Amino acid sequence: MGFLQGAGLIQDNGARSWSDRRYWATHIPDLPFTLTLLRAMRALSDPKQRAVATVHDLLTLDGVLYTSIPEIVERMEQSKVGLFAWNTTKVNFWAAIYEAIGLVVRHVPERVALSPHSALLLSALPPGPTPIQTALALVEQEYFACFTRRRTLHPGLERALLRLEREGKVRLSYRSDAPGSLFVAGRRVSHVALA
Repeated sequence: MGFLQGAGLIQDNGARSWSDRRYWATHIPDLPFTLTLLRAMRALSDPKQRAVATVHDLLTLDGVLYTSIPEIVERMEQSKVGLFAWNTTKVNFWAAIYEAIGLVVRHVPERVALSPHSALLLSALPPGPTPIQTALALVEQEYFACFTRRRTLHPGLERALLRLEREGKVRLSYRSDAPGSLFVAGRRVSHVALA
């Protein structure tokens, strides 16, 4: 409950006892809850509260597709995100939240793959047809990181887009006169549209 309160998504009645507390949503936008939560986490002003989103951002920037909880702890300890001492508990909290949201897939015992679920990506993309760089820049600004430090598409997002295309849920196209195309699995793509 504290995490949702920190993100500004719920409030309580202020009762001192947990058994007497009542919670209610502070704002119900016309977005799926997962996107509402991601947007709220991106908008947090306190860096410690925003740390959950920072883990995904850093891993995406580094182009990490498949890793382990201990490797993430080590990466966060070595990063410039020195908000607090990173440990397995904090990273497992991140992994649990991001698995529930649909941005990571956890594998037993401590492995994590960064690839958005189809439903989450579909709900985040504009209906289009939209220039792919514009669409993904909007997703990155509002919800979650999409690009590596080299401004290439994160491999997990690339796989998710290709999966959606194979399922007939999005159309990836290329117009030779369109600026700002990206390579998706070696193929040049300039526009994305929901099918």
